[in-house]
Amino acid sequence: PDDNYFLEGKGSALYKKDDLQTLVDSQPAKLTGEQTEFDFGEEGDRLVEIVTDPIQFNATRESGDADSRVYWGKNFLTVNVDNGDQPVNIDLRPGKYNATQLAAEVERAINAAYGDDSKIQVVQNVDDTLSINLFKLNADGSSTGLATAVSVDLLSDSYVSTVEGITLTGASPDFTREQFLAHAQAKINSALNDYAVDATTDVVDGASALGVANQLFARSVGTQMDGILTETQIVNLKHAKSTSSTPTTASTSVTDRYMVYSYQGKRPNLSVYDNKTQVNTTGTTVSFDATQNTMTINFASAPSNISINEKIRIAGDFTTADATAASYINGREFTVSNVSGSSITINTTGLSFPDDSFALTETDIYVMSDESESVEAFFEGSSNVYEGAQVNFSSEKIVIREIGDANKHAYTNSQMAMTGTHTFGNGSGLASLSLTNLATTGGSGTGATFDVDIDASGNATVSLNTAGSGYIVGDQITIDGASLTGGTSTTDDIVFTVTSIDGILSINSAQFTITQAIGNSTLDSLDILGLRTSGSANDLTTKTDWVDEKAPAIKVNYNENTQKLEFTVDRTILGTGTESNFNSFSVFGSTNAESTNNLGIPTQDDASTVLIRGGEVLSTEPFVADGEEIQLNDKRYGVTVKYNSDTQTFTFASGTTGELIEANGALGVDSQQKASGIVVGRYSLSEEDGSIIDATDHFSGDNHLMSVGVSKNDAIATAGTGLASTAAVSIGDAANEDLTSVFRMTNANGENIFNVSVNGISGVIEIPTGFYVGSTLAEALQSRINQIQDPVTGDTVGGVTVKYDSTSNNFTFTTGTTGNSSTIKVKGAARFGLDDVALGVGTVPQIYNLVQATNEDGVALYVDARGNVVTTPPDNLVTGYYPLYIDEGELTFDNGGRIISPKNLVHYERQEEGFSIALDIDFGQSTQFAQPFSVLNVEQDGFTSGRLDGLEIDASGTIRANYTNGQNNPLGKIVLANFNNQNGLKQIGNATYVETAVSGAAQVGEAGSEGYGNILSGSLERSNVDITEELVNLITAQRNFQASAKAIETTTTLTTTIINIR
Repeated sequence: PDDNYFLEGKGSALYKKDDLQTLVDSQPAKLTGEQTEFDFGEEGDRLVEIVTDPIQFNATRESGDADSRVYWGKNFLTVNVDNGDQPVNIDLRPGKYNATQLAAEVERAINAAYGDDSKIQVVQNVDDTLSINLFKLNADGSSTGLATAVSVDLLSDSYVSTVEGITLTGASPDFTREQFLAHAQAKINSALNDYAVDATTDVVDGASALGVANQLFARSVGTQMDGILTETQIVNLKHAKSTSSTPTTASTSVTDRYMVYSYQGKRPNLSVYDNKTQVNTTGTTVSFDATQNTMTINFASAPSNISINEKIRIAGDFTTADATAASYINGREFTVSNVSGSSITINTTGLSFPDDSFALTETDIYVMSDESESVEAFFEGSSNVYEGAQVNFSSEKIVIREIGDANKHAYTNSQMAMTGTHTFGNGSGLASLSLTNLATTGGSGTGATFDVDIDASGNATVSLNTAGSGYIVGDQITIDGASLTGGTSTTDDIVFTVTSIDGILSINSAQFTITQAIGNSTLDSLDILGLRTSGSANDLTTKTDWVDEKAPAIKVNYNENTQKLEFTVDRTILGTGTESNFNSFSVFGSTNAESTNNLGIPTQDDASTVLIRGGEVLSTEPFVADGEEIQLNDKRYGVTVKYNSDTQTFTFASGTTGELIEANGALGVDSQQKASGIVVGRYSLSEEDGSIIDATDHFSGDNHLMSVGVSKNDAIATAGTGLASTAAVSIGDAANEDLTSVFRMTNANGENIFNVSVNGISGVIEIPTGFYVGSTLAEALQSRINQIQDPVTGDTVGGVTVKYDSTSNNFTFTTGTTGNSSTIKVKGAARFGLDDVALGVGTVPQIYNLVQATNEDGVALYVDARGNVVTTPPDNLVTGYYPLYIDEGELTFDNGGRIISPKNLVHYERQEEGFSIALDIDFGQSTQFAQPFSVLNVEQDGFTSGRLDGLEIDASGTIRANYTNGQNNPLGKIVLANFNNQNGLKQIGNATYVETAVSGAAQVGEAGSEGYGNILSGSLERSNVDITEELVNLITAQRNFQASAKAIETTTTLTTTIINIR
């Protein structure tokens, strides 16, 4: 460590550089919940249901039903990412999810809540009117549209705006995309209905122009329910039909229908049946055999309207004693497996019936059969709000309407009003008088005529003959006395008040007497359902419609890829070959609009016309949602949610990595780095309706599905580590022209079209043509890129920034998400330098995890203030950083390749054995560079090791040894001797002599010296050779060689001959 470190008198944990061998990615903060209470199965593929309709709340786990495995999707989680100022509260879309899909939906919802999406603002007097015109093809090929286009007022109330609490009057309201599409679809449906039949008077208006004069049906809606009725009820309905387009009493018939409100499994459901059959009034009425898995229902006589394989529904008023059995059958739909005499049998296999048999003697039980093809009932806004809608806008109102082509008609609801009779005490003295088809005056409507019968006592009974239209409850109707007496006196007038309007659909009665406490009041079941209060015989509001809200004739939607509104017309309803016979249509703004509005809807002059052929789509111009931002502050991006099937847990992770690091507290950290963080919980919710109990306490509740919350003590929070991840950046080339000057963008060659892909979510951006500079084009691109949304998953982009650099004259695109999964790719016109932009990819910095050194016993080691390694933590430990030690014998270098450690000479002491000198090594001139090894300076003063390869003797007699490494070393020298009398030597061998007295003493010298001669290496001395013998040996060897060669030649010849024989 730095010398100054020791001067501070501090110790530290011992960290060795050699122990830091593995680089790991910096990590985001994570929260892993406890094991989920829902059993997703080993592979996580079982489906869990999420509901958001308040009518379904009682079936959820959040209602206090610990056994329920249906979960409430509203106020689902509260999440705080990276220590934001305010947590976000998320809702899930209703549906069924496996574990992976649920994690993805939660991830989508969190990122959407934290994103930078804006709401759609409908500006008053600019965007408030939407016009639709339909055209017919003439014989000459021209087209003729409606005399007056269908006008849709987007700033008038719909049930959607009411449910969502959006104020429309005198305002320019903001809608989320889902709210806008649902509201717009509801208003289009309403405008088309009102075009055909005046909504105020219920008088047919433009139905013929639309070609729907014979396609009318009644739609009745109740008031908002006061609460959730917790019992199954049968509502007896009256359905009036006429065989005439102008109904009369004679042409009108009334049929009983039966609406079942089922509370089976605490899941309210509506269905309408044509037949109702009561069970036997004596003995056992319903019995279940657990051994045979069959249920038998007994009737007083053979049921004529029930057959094998038919679907039926049971509804009854059960006593408390039979509540358990009722929970399995009341309001439930079954399939008949057998009909025998006065009984029917149902196979209950797989229906989760009880283990024990039961037998009921209840008589107030009915079997509903033949689900009606004439009338249906449903909860308004609970589904199919617009095509592809993944959310609902439940108004908590019941809709009852006519269905089926056979039940469509040309008359309106008001033409079927005031059915029944009215009796009055006349007191005029008239008696025993019967008159028919008398005209009336007064009231809101017209055309009603009555039959009058006056008995002998003078009491008049007034019966409706012709219903007329437009009458309402409270109207005073007058039958002129002159028509009764033949005179002119008004004293004989019959004046009565309309007390009820039955119309096409009306409530007759409830089958069972059921009351329930709602708040501080006890209400009748029909009152709770919003169908009839004690002060009104019928709370239904009935209109005459022709548009099926579940399958509208004209649909509106939004294309996430092109960012345009899209309109389609159902060819089977309005197209050629139908009574409407329209060939094409157009959509435009207000008839006096002068330019395309903020919703991308063009003026009438600029509107395109699209054929009605089936599948054709009319697209408006792309537009940017410019209303209020959904998340004003603390935007966050890239949060992930994963499911682990092994531990059956969900893990939430921040979209950023890293820990809190002060400025200059780590390499490359110039300013304070915020810590990655994530907190997940839930509001405490009311078990009555799922509402938030305390909006100031964001984390006071539990989410049992995700297993996070205030009571989930085993949830594991993991802090972020390392350095902050970086965003993906894609940099364009320099534009072909100076974009600091104003330029005109056209649609020539598609230069205003940009293909963008962010984190795998792709979109096509169309920039409006016009005049721009680089910075305004960047703003236009940025706003539209951040509106890109995956049409399948609903995942949004968000957070992308687009900057124009006037110096380099190019564009830079940066994602809001960070990390190596963050990517961005842009493709645009070469004019803007965007024709070949490289893919941008984010990064996650890698770090070493600190591992404290230990001794051989595994005890953690420390370094005290004097540099000694100890096992006891020093009193004054360093904070803010930790010294990192290298092992002995290692060198460290800085980023410039200069040596850092060791600074001083490395000294080796002389040892008694093995090391004979004291040695100092100076590493001061050592360098380290980030490049391949290279030799900068070579000075050789040695050679490699070698082996003896041979000996030689030179002319001077020196003996030399030759080695394989090229070395040649002298080993010694041959000594020569000379004598005064060489003939006096005594021969003792072929070439060996010894001195004698005659020869004299040997005189020693070197070869090459005078008188000593030279040495010829590798030669034989002549005096030692017998020449004759050598010649004989040579001749012998030569003959042997010749003989051997001849033998080989003969052998070769024989071999060749043999081979050639055939």
